[in-house]
Amino acid sequence: MSSENKEIIEDKIYKQQTKIDQLARKSFIMRKIEQPKDEHELQLLKRIEKARYEREETKIIQSHQISSPHFWQIFMKRHYDLGAWLLLDVTTNFALYFFDTIRVRTQAQNKYVDISHFNQNNVKNLPIYSGLHYKLSYVILSDILRNFTNQVRYQLFMDPSSQFGNYNQLTKILIHGLIAETTITTLLLPIEIRKMVVQLGSFDANMNHYIKSYMRCYFPALIRDSLFFVSHSITYNLLMYGDHYITSLFRSGEFTPPPNILRGERERKFTCMLGSLGLSILITNPFDVLVSKLATQRNESYTNPFQAFKFIVSQEGWSKLIASAISQRIGFYFLKGLVFFSYQDRVYQMFHDAFNYE
Repeated sequence: MSSENKEIIEDKIYKQQTKIDQLARKSFIMRKIEQPKDEHELQLLKRIEKARYEREETKIIQSHQISSPHFWQIFMKRHYDLGAWLLLDVTTNFALYFFDTIRVRTQAQNKYVDISHFNQNNVKNLPIYSGLHYKLSYVILSDILRNFTNQVRYQLFMDPSSQFGNYNQLTKILIHGLIAETTITTLLLPIEIRKMVVQLGSFDANMNHYIKSYMRCYFPALIRDSLFFVSHSITYNLLMYGDHYITSLFRSGEFTPPPNILRGERERKFTCMLGSLGLSILITNPFDVLVSKLATQRNESYTNPFQAFKFIVSQEGWSKLIASAISQRIGFYFLKGLVFFSYQDRVYQMFHDAFNYE
């Protein structure tokens, strides 16, 4: 069947379905016009009307008429949550980028052997916002990819016909974290490596350096990001819901908070968020140090993460792995979390009102 015939048939089906909906709605209204409508009937009418609008919008989106203003209005309606998240994430990363620069330079510096050419490049005198455009590019692309993996998660775990729907909560978190962070690390790690190289003032690094750095940093970066995702997700819910969440980790289906726990307690949510972020930062800091060391070395002192691990412990001690630049990481995530906690609902509502019309 040709594509033109297929489009004609789909268009006929759409028109017939629209006509059936209109007749059904008209018939329903005429039957009840003399009777007072209860809440159930009103909700049913709203759902019918919403379904009709969504079918019309889906047809416009599928037509790929990018030049049409209506296309972008519908596109933003479907993705207003991503737009709100991007606005907050880009703004906070722009304002707090100096934390990231100090973190990378602190982790890369070796007081005994100038492996990263920290002293030779006179890194202390470089601008604090070096490599900012790489960081913002990484943030934007990672948020888009994470939004995409959230859609994949919905299809995998919330679709009743999916074979993964009956998996327990812990398995779902592990699978989702692995899918999301593997995708982001695989595609965006080169941008992160380039950013760190620029932050260390090594502008003459060649392509061979980036390829080797990518291969050496990949698994430590993947472990760092996946471990942070899983630790933060589980710890936050454990602190927030306690025993109720522990039992749900090993049960199939989605977790539903008990009604006696108020999800709107802002102080409790903020405290739980800080606790989960603190634990996640502490657990992942050794891997973050490894990534910084492997990406910024200039004289091939270590060729794999295990060799780098032994070298750091023998030369600089365990404190380098456990605590190096941890205050900068805590400061960055604390302030970023505070901004999101204070303004996320407001920004989401602003985007909702602008695009998510009824």
